[in-house]
Amino acid sequence: MGRYERIFSLVLPIPPGELEKSAAYQALEGELRQSPFATKIAWDLLSRRRERLHATICGSLSKDVPYRISDDERAAPRQLGPLRVEVRGLFNFVDHLEAVEAAALHDLIQRWWDRSILTVDLNALWLLGASDDLVLDAGVEDVIPLR
Repeated sequence: MGRYERIFSLVLPIPPGELEKSAAYQALEGELRQSPFATKIAWDLLSRRRERLHATICGSLSKDVPYRISDDERAAPRQLGPLRVEVRGLFNFVDHLEAVEAAALHDLIQRWWDRSILTVDLNALWLLGASDDLVLDAGVEDVIPLR
């Protein structure tokens, strides 16, 4: 909900096409759209953030100037090889929830807490720079291969 100096973070990129095809994601989205708080979810941001979907590994590595990834730091993830990760929970609110809405969200979280929305194999990490909370202006500054 704010803007600030450009912040750079190390993130796991989430392939939007794979997420959208996931039956679990489609089921979760369906529940969210039918929930009492559905009008408070920023649905319009889904398409705007589509190519920047990610899970943050390490936030705020640097400000204003992109973090310089050393040769040693770049080599370490290659020793891991491709990562298999599970994705869980994806939505942004545009307003505070009322008590009934918060209770419905609590119930939904309880049902989905241990459920994977997507399992994906990743071959790279991103150094992502953004100057707004929702990463709408984000750019990939560097790609760190996992091979």
